[in-house]
Amino acid sequence: MKPLVMILLMAGALCPVDAAPKPPASRGEEPSLRQWQVDTFRQSLDHFEKRYPETVDVAAVRAALDELTPGMLKGKPESLARFSELKRSTFLQHPKLSGAEILAVEIPVDGSGKGEARVKRYSELGQMETHLSLSSVDQQAPGGAIVQLKFVDGHLVRETLVEARTHQPVNGIELHWQGDRFLFSRREHGHWRVFEYAFGQQKPVRQVSKMEAQEVDAYDAAYLPDGSIIFGSDAPTLGVPCWHGVPNKVANLYSMDPKGEKVRQLCYDQGHNAQPYVLQDGRVIFNRWDYTGMNRVFNQFVMHMRPDGTNQANFYGGNTWWPNGTFGHRELPGSNKLICVVAGYHGTHRSGYLGILDPEVGDRGEAPLKEVITGTPQPAQRVVADRWMKNVFPKFTDPYPLDEDYYLASV
Repeated sequence: MKPLVMILLMAGALCPVDAAPKPPASRGEEPSLRQWQVDTFRQSLDHFEKRYPETVDVAAVRAALDELTPGMLKGKPESLARFSELKRSTFLQHPKLSGAEILAVEIPVDGSGKGEARVKRYSELGQMETHLSLSSVDQQAPGGAIVQLKFVDGHLVRETLVEARTHQPVNGIELHWQGDRFLFSRREHGHWRVFEYAFGQQKPVRQVSKMEAQEVDAYDAAYLPDGSIIFGSDAPTLGVPCWHGVPNKVANLYSMDPKGEKVRQLCYDQGHNAQPYVLQDGRVIFNRWDYTGMNRVFNQFVMHMRPDGTNQANFYGGNTWWPNGTFGHRELPGSNKLICVVAGYHGTHRSGYLGILDPEVGDRGEAPLKEVITGTPQPAQRVVADRWMKNVFPKFTDPYPLDEDYYLASV
């Protein structure tokens, strides 16, 4: 089996993945925005042609773009729909997607609403706030299914691996480096638990963590180089300070063996430790909320440590006022750079701009953040404020790199 490309798609699959795109309504977008979309597509097409020659019939794509551009610039719904489909069909021909399989969380929800209502829906989907852990996710969050998407003749074909269950949200898909199994977290009977799915098994799903008897949660799991598993848990039963201990519990990091035994605490902190990710050199990076210092609401930095929890130190973001935090880090193939979400402290549910972080440049300030992708013609807002990303759209989450220039993400 070809190694899987993995992406956690929290707010995706709001309609069947193989459904034809609906013509978007003309929302009175400024012609300058539509012109920017056309210009950006042309630039991306030029880059794609140079990077992956003979992958796409570029001449045919350019001809189709020239033909629909006048209607696109006038905001005609049919032209907007054709433009969207042209972009989609072009970049789905990326070589890394040829024959690839994508793991995703599918949550069918109502996609309506604007502004604050759209932000609030992240919590309803089971996506935690940036300053909280999965223990605090809405108890009424809908259940999520884990699906495998395959590309067949340029179309996505969907297969359900883990069925959705009512009010049992799913989070934290993490693929094993051999591509034959993956970890995920799901809440059952009021508590989050870590599960493993093994491909090719008659009973592919097994529960790994065994902490629910102590009425504590386990989640945010990832494989360590020695085969053991690192994960987050609210086992310390500490409360987020500004909530006075109730009801939001602090998550610290632990390790366990593949059977869910030999549990060992790795971090001992008053604030959260979350989203552990194993780098190519074997180190573990993770987000830490320290809740100390005058800039505590502007600073959720990234730590690194050895897999056994020793040598904990700042990786990026210490003594940094902007950005407030970076989340969902993943290394770019063949590079020490990482793609991440650039976001604020409250109000974004670990979603925001996309950023490219180069730790070789430094471990704090703006300099290591080599690129910030807003998804609009506007540059990133560099505002030293708590909720600076609250009303900024689009918002990206769960990025996954195909190479140094092309990424998958939920929007």
